[in-house]
Amino acid sequence: MTVNTVTVVINGQTVNLTKGSGNVWTGTMTAPSKSSGSNNGGVGPDIGTPAQSLGYYPAVVTAVDTAGNSVQVDGTGSSSLEQQARLRVLETTAPTVSSLTPSSGAYIISSLPEIRFNIADAGSGLNAAKVYVKIDSGSAVTVTPSLESDLSAGSVAYTVPSALSDGSHTVTVWCYDLDGNKSNEVSTTFTVDTVDPTLNVTAPTTGSITNVAAVNVTGTTNDETSSPVTVTIKLNSVDQGTVAVSSGAFSKAITLTEGANTIEVTATDAAGRSTTQTITVTLDTQAPVITAISLEPNPADNGATVTISVTVTDS
Repeated sequence: MTVNTVTVVINGQTVNLTKGSGNVWTGTMTAPSKSSGSNNGGVGPDIGTPAQSLGYYPAVVTAVDTAGNSVQVDGTGSSSLEQQARLRVLETTAPTVSSLTPSSGAYIISSLPEIRFNIADAGSGLNAAKVYVKIDSGSAVTVTPSLESDLSAGSVAYTVPSALSDGSHTVTVWCYDLDGNKSNEVSTTFTVDTVDPTLNVTAPTTGSITNVAAVNVTGTTNDETSSPVTVTIKLNSVDQGTVAVSSGAFSKAITLTEGANTIEVTATDAAGRSTTQTITVTLDTQAPVITAISLEPNPADNGATVTISVTVTDS
């Protein structure tokens, strides 16, 4: 007898093959639109139903001869021939990376910042073994994500293992899905600043006493990494308003109150690090009071020694 028909069923599609030369029958079909999850045993957010838990689409091949005899090979079997009847399908949609922090332009006061980002894939699922972080021009390192059970989404929290130097740093992250598709690369550039700004208040000097209420608070400030630096001045815990800073120098007119005054000057850099200097100044506008004068002896002989006593008080 001779073979009469050969049909193949994959993912609900039936293909009637055509006899070619010799004993070879051929035909074409459109591959399923969903991944078979061939790299993860058929697990993932968008695996084709017949391929779930398998990692392939099983084909059912049926050959019938002219006498009506038939033979069937099912791809779910374990023989060598049955294993040949398995179609593995790779999806081509790349996973995505989002929400990378620290954000670009941020200032970080720790030299060991935590890098955080989210990853997602709507097809074969995320490959936990292929999530990468690269810092500056260094080599990419593999990081371990926390993944949803269906592998559709995950998050990464990666603490830099070695202290970064003060200054600008760029971090780039990316990942792969289980079908080998690479995500977009996402980068962020931030500044590490572990040093407080410098602050030198040049006037008034702490401990000084003056009879003039109007004084100028002057000084200089700087930060090598996170300039510009802002300056605030409080007089007896009351903020004195905007302080102009030009090329690191500042000056602010304030009005002292009678008696002891506390001046608190704070320099804050763009990273939020600050340095504070406290100065105490006393305002005394009250003249001393003379309450008694004594000249003894009085009258005095010429050439005699006269003792002068003056009683003076000052508030």
